[in-house]
Amino acid sequence: MQSILLTKPIKNIPEKLFYKSKTLIQNSIHDEYSRRLIYPAFQYNAVNTITGEFSGTMIAAPMKYANPAKRFYPYKHPYKSFFINYLSTENHHQGFGKAFIELAKNESKKYNCKGRVHLIASRIYDRTNPPHIFYKKCGFISQSKDINKYLDTCINSNTQMDYFLADNLDMFLPIKEQNHKKSIQILTKLTNFLKNFL
Repeated sequence: MQSILLTKPIKNIPEKLFYKSKTLIQNSIHDEYSRRLIYPAFQYNAVNTITGEFSGTMIAAPMKYANPAKRFYPYKHPYKSFFINYLSTENHHQGFGKAFIELAKNESKKYNCKGRVHLIASRIYDRTNPPHIFYKKCGFISQSKDINKYLDTCINSNTQMDYFLADNLDMFLPIKEQNHKKSIQILTKLTNFLKNFL
């Protein structure tokens, strides 16, 4: 199945069609006055062009994290990441959820987040089938090794997650970070080498 984000006129209509618009969302992170931060985001909608049915929504935005108190990725330095605030599909097992995740990866690169994508897995929208296992299958992990192992166990045994463990869980897509120390070492060696000829 081919998926596409509609940004210009197209000749061949794919089975999964995505379009986006601007919206506002409240951040779960508070400012120094304990006010919820409101920031611009994008709403991505999906349509199944074969059936003509609306198939799902994702609300997401690129965000910069400089406050060490709330970081999804285990970095000491500030970073940008594409935050999926909300993701919902009308019907499960049709590939729209995974297509939204792939779309988020592409948007992350587009908005200079370098492929970083994060979210908060929550049972609030679906108490019987919380999305944690789905996100783990898509490659998301948490900073807790124990939770990651537990989710892998659920996947391998084809069992549902324990309801009491399916609370809000910060998850992120791991990516290979460039080794800045190694780059600096190479640059230093090159500079010293060039100095010998000057």
